Amino acid sequence: MSHQIPAAQGMASQSSEAASTAIPKGSIVLATSDNQKVPVDRLLLAANSSVFRDMLDLSPDNGEECPVAEKHADVLLFVNALEGEPAKDEATWLALYRMMDKYDAPIIHLSLL
Repeated sequence: MSHQIPAAQGMASQSSEAASTAIPKGSIVLATSDNQKVPVDRLLLAANSSVFRDMLDLSPDNGEECPVAEKHADVLLFVNALEGEPAKDEATWLALYRMMDKYDAPIIHLSLL
C-alpha cells in the first residue's frame, strides 16, 4: 500500500509552476544609454541579479533587447564581473559597486575583494 505525503504533493506542484515560468535559455542584448549593444546570457543575468530576474520573469518574450540606463563601459564591467572577472582598479571597483547595488547582484561582491 502506497501513501503519498501531502507536503510532497505540494512540492511537485510548485516545481511544475516554476518550470512553466522558467526564463528561456539564450542571449539577450542589453542596449546601453550610449547606443551600444552588449549580448549576455539570460540565465547568467537571472541567476545573479534579482532585478534582471524579475524583468525577465515578468516579460520573458519581450524581444531580445533590454534597454538599460548605463553606459557601455559600465555594462561590460558588470557582465564581466558576473562571469568572474575581478575589479582591476579603484574606478572599476566603484562602478561595479554601484551596479551591484542598483541591480541587486551580490555575486559581484566577490569581484570587489
